[in-house]
Amino acid sequence: MRLYPNAIGLPEQGSKYLPAADALIRNLRKSKIDIPICRTIRIGLNFLDNLSLNGNLKIVLPEILRPFFGNIIDCNEFSLKWRATATEIFKFLEELNEFKEGQEVKAAKFILEKNKFIDTKLLNLAKKLLVELDERTATLSIKKSNASAEERQRVQILRFELELFVNFYKQRLLSVANGLFYLNDRPYSISIYLMFGAEFIRSLLKNVTFRKELV
Repeated sequence: MRLYPNAIGLPEQGSKYLPAADALIRNLRKSKIDIPICRTIRIGLNFLDNLSLNGNLKIVLPEILRPFFGNIIDCNEFSLKWRATATEIFKFLEELNEFKEGQEVKAAKFILEKNKFIDTKLLNLAKKLLVELDERTATLSIKKSNASAEERQRVQILRFELELFVNFYKQRLLSVANGLFYLNDRPYSISIYLMFGAEFIRSLLKNVTFRKELV
């Protein structure tokens, strides 16, 4: 991947092999092997940032993005909102990560209380699990040692299901936030062409940014 004395051009967040190549170069230098400075030119397409070039054109969003931006949004609004939304997701994840292992019930209740970035189906599932858990926990508290093994097992299963819910929810948030930045840096050219046409691609290329990296 080294083109010394020239530079290699790569998109932002590409290539996935570059960190390994950088690590190899650093280790060779630590072993007193002379490796010239390697230069990479990072190319920023900034697809989502420039989506506003399509003006008020409406786009129908995939289901995974609807809890964050709604079902339909115009290009101008999406272009303005996506970075702030991704930042808000990361901030909310930090709050969720304060709940430690074994605190899945508290974490689930926190998610429902905030009611952020969650679709109705997932929201109703969490509510259903929590209601049943509260009812069965109250029953165990009354019965105490008289509670059956099945009743105790069901409470454990509910706690496990809530843990799965919390982990799934956190993973979805992380996937969306990281995915937005990735899509901004590395959009799929065929999809862009089919959605917005050649004129948008030409306009997008006029706004490309370049950044030099040295290793």
